[in-house]
Amino acid sequence: MGSPQKSPQSKLPPTFNSFKLLNVLVSRAGLEPATLCLKGVRYGRHTSHFQPFGFSKRNPRKGLRDGNPKKSKNLRRRAHWAKLVEGPMNARVWIADPANFPGRFGALMRKFIQSRMLHRNVTDSTVVWYCSSWIAFREQVSQAKDESDLRQKLHDGIMIIARRNLKPNTVNCYVRCMQAFTNWLLELEYIKRPIRLPKQKVEERILKVLSDDEVQRIVDFRPTSEAQERIHCATVLMLDAGLRAQEWINLRPNDVDFQARTVRVFGKGRRERLTPMSELTSGLLHQYLATRKCDYDYVFATRNGTPMSKRSALRMLKRLAISCGVTTSLNLHGCRHTMASIFAGSGGNLAHLQKILGHRSITTTMRYVHTQIEDAQREHRKHSPIARLKKKQ
Repeated sequence: MGSPQKSPQSKLPPTFNSFKLLNVLVSRAGLEPATLCLKGVRYGRHTSHFQPFGFSKRNPRKGLRDGNPKKSKNLRRRAHWAKLVEGPMNARVWIADPANFPGRFGALMRKFIQSRMLHRNVTDSTVVWYCSSWIAFREQVSQAKDESDLRQKLHDGIMIIARRNLKPNTVNCYVRCMQAFTNWLLELEYIKRPIRLPKQKVEERILKVLSDDEVQRIVDFRPTSEAQERIHCATVLMLDAGLRAQEWINLRPNDVDFQARTVRVFGKGRRERLTPMSELTSGLLHQYLATRKCDYDYVFATRNGTPMSKRSALRMLKRLAISCGVTTSLNLHGCRHTMASIFAGSGGNLAHLQKILGHRSITTTMRYVHTQIEDAQREHRKHSPIARLKKKQ
């Protein structure tokens, strides 16, 4: 009997990385090998690398169903990206290729991004946002020949993007980038008249925050594993200091001052600030750092010593909420929102809250402030015309 045939994957050399294997799998499914695109757009644009949608770096077969990548849920959800780039490339490297910016205004868009990178020193997340917005409008804007044609193509692009079942916030995010691009064109006199791009109306809903009882449940929870202790400590820190997800993920041991009870974080726009924390949080964080097995470069590092991803942090936070018996839908930014709402609702100074949250404008801080329903009911009972009539009777 002949020896059994080995699978195609077993013939691959040891140095055959997952992305080469991904191209092989995709080509065998009847597609072009270069069907890869941007990652970091849907999940907050907190990465500067282009990754394949619908596939995992560790498991290149993830996302393939019945050998057909078109059936992947992630690929269907992101089918609007049209032409894609090959490989996990850095955003700044991708910008350096003029072929990614066709047409007259494509070249100007590339110049605009490079200008922001040099003159304003924007972060990698902002660069990825520029690239993502350009890809969304590239098919229409690259065909524009003059100013009037650009105006029409931009409006057509907004209509096409709006038909892709994207949320209004996502559409407006792309529109803001293109609006900044047209303002730059006007400033440098590439166009003569300003271009005003319309934005979609966004539903203003009341964001749910945790109740005092639910916050108490989270604080009183006793973790049973190292991973559970890590996300529990991070959650208490978010609820106490109002940190953004990326701020506590990138937190290092040297940034924590247990004597002064402050945390030094680097927020948006590379702005550094000191945030106070309570005695309970300080003790919990000190105990966590003292009992963890290895001294990593990050406070909330994974077992490999690398920073946690936002997706993993959100998944662990959901599990923690279930273990604590929290019924309110909890997310990473919801902890920051809960902290701001309770701080303002209990009579805290908004100027101090602005400093704690790291906002440039107090107008941004006001978005986190809600009138508590109990306060509204109390005032309603005092001043409602019907309630006043009832008192007189």
